[in-house]
Amino acid sequence: MDANAMDAVYNQAILFFALFGTMFIVAFFITRKSANKFEHENPLEIRKAAAKKEKLVSTFLNVSTIKILGKDATLQELTRKLDRGAINTEEYKILEQTLKAS
Repeated sequence: MDANAMDAVYNQAILFFALFGTMFIVAFFITRKSANKFEHENPLEIRKAAAKKEKLVSTFLNVSTIKILGKDATLQELTRKLDRGAINTEEYKILEQTLKAS
């Protein structure tokens, strides 16, 4: 390979890394801006509460169980779990509201 061909390869490599670096920097700032916007619109406390509610519902309100037993029997089962201490009053209220809304 002659010197001119090697210069062309080096120039292409330099351009590639310059373009790659520029794209990385732009993507970083766009991602950071989007993350800040998301955090501002969805505070951590709200996201934690939503995750807790989703976990409770998926654990205790199985869709097939509600279809088989019905809402009243499922509510009675939740009441028994509250009495036994399997869930606390706050969790019971969340589950009860979700069950009545469905």
